[in-house]
Amino acid sequence: MLTILAVLPLVCGCRSVRRFDPQWLSDPSAVIYSSEYEGNVRVKLKAKITEGEFFAVTEKMKMIPHTEDPEYAANLEVLGWKRGPDKQWNPLPSIERTFLFHRMHLWEIAKYENGLLYYQLLTLEE
Repeated sequence: MLTILAVLPLVCGCRSVRRFDPQWLSDPSAVIYSSEYEGNVRVKLKAKITEGEFFAVTEKMKMIPHTEDPEYAANLEVLGWKRGPDKQWNPLPSIERTFLFHRMHLWEIAKYENGLLYYQLLTLEE
């Protein structure tokens, strides 16, 4: 009986884990990786898009280059790009081409690298 209860959600397509569905991405099928709730990281998303689409996303989300926000450098240890623990999440640690938008302790950061958009939604606690 326990086995049937464990398999039932797989058969009917039910999941307890929600997938982040960004309304700001023009083609949702471009998402190749999505993860939620890993410590202070609320969302991680990786999508295959063009450079033009990346800049359209940053404009739509009112993001600015990281160099224009003095709080970014002060919080780089937490906000910097890190790999893993899932091997599909593999941004290089470089902050080059990183854009951001933040309100109080909620930060959205994105970068374009090797034809991919990397996006994170994080919280910084006091």
